[in-house]
Amino acid sequence: MLNILCRRLHGSLTARYHYSGELLFNNTSPSDSVIRALTSYVVQDDTALLPSLTVRETLHFAAIIRLPRHMTKFQKVARAEQVLSQLGLRHCADTLVGSEFVKGISGGEKRRVSIAIQILTDPKILMLDEPSSGLDANTAHGMMELLQALAKEGRTIICTIHQSRSDLFPLFGNLLLLANGRMIYSGKAGNMMEYFEGAGYPCPTFANPAYLHYKSNLTLVTLLLICVRSTYNILKERNNQELVWNS
Repeated sequence: MLNILCRRLHGSLTARYHYSGELLFNNTSPSDSVIRALTSYVVQDDTALLPSLTVRETLHFAAIIRLPRHMTKFQKVARAEQVLSQLGLRHCADTLVGSEFVKGISGGEKRRVSIAIQILTDPKILMLDEPSSGLDANTAHGMMELLQALAKEGRTIICTIHQSRSDLFPLFGNLLLLANGRMIYSGKAGNMMEYFEGAGYPCPTFANPAYLHYKSNLTLVTLLLICVRSTYNILKERNNQELVWNS
């Protein structure tokens, strides 16, 4: 789904994709160039990071490559240093990124570096594919708090989460819940349990809301799509076909 929203899903000789519906930004159909200008996408794995560079070198290199030509090198480096502090990477700035063969920073720090690279250009919309995947409970909670802080700065944050921990659930803003590829809930995360209780499927006491298996034809909760609080109201589905972005 995120690949479709970011216009990153392309067919090939061996695979073809078909999707329908209309994607609107503030009731206007955006071109691919507008989508690329407004959005940044953080993929699930961090394999694109160069293990032989330090965190600071990685951000400096990305800033020089990605930021506009009208900015001087000094301005680009200053922007990289600003993001370095913003994402809490100052303590490991001069540590190698590393890999499975080279000792380096932790998995949570790598995920923060990947996010830092994408917010160098200050995108209005940041999309992340399972940002808490592979992280321990404490690191995953810190990651979601970071995304919430980025959203409070005025960005729209959209990410997919598969069966999240219960302590992460209160950090969610708007929630799109899918089961077997179909939407079963769209709205405020805090209203989800009340909604299903009204439909006859109450959440058991002390149960994780993200692990609910509802007794219906759409039983398996497979995907959580979170839009943390921001300046946009995102992803309202019209007639189960049209994804609408409203201001």
